[in-house]
Amino acid sequence: MGIENRYYFHEIPSYEEVGVILKTFEGAPIGYWHDVGHAEVLSRLKVCPHEKWLSSYNKYLIGTHIHDVNDQLEDHFAPTKGTIDFDKIIPYLKNTPIKIFEVQPKSTAEEIIAGFDYLKEKGL
Repeated sequence: MGIENRYYFHEIPSYEEVGVILKTFEGAPIGYWHDVGHAEVLSRLKVCPHEKWLSSYNKYLIGTHIHDVNDQLEDHFAPTKGTIDFDKIIPYLKNTPIKIFEVQPKSTAEEIIAGFDYLKEKGL
C-alpha cells in the first residue's frame, strides 16, 4: 500500500502524518507514494518544501505519480508543459520502483511523448 502526499493542505495525510504512519507500520507492506504535482503545489504554497518530502521519506519510496504544475497551481500536465524544476527532484526518484505518468486527459500524445523523452534524457 502506498501512502500518497495530497494536493490540498487540509487533506489527510499531512507531511507529519505520513511520517507517523510509516514509522508506526514499519516492516508492514506500506510505503510512501510521492505525487510530484501535489508536493510542488504544497511547496509553492509554503506548506512543505518539495524536497523535504523526498529527503525524509525516500527510504520508504515505492512509487511516484509524475506530472507538471503550471503557475496557477493546476496540476496533471505532461512534464515540460508546466513549471516544475525537475532537475531538483529527479535524483530522488531515479530508483523508484514504480513511475506513473498521471496527466490530464486533454494531454496530447505528442506532449506525453515529449515529457517522457525529456525525463529520460534527464536520467529518469
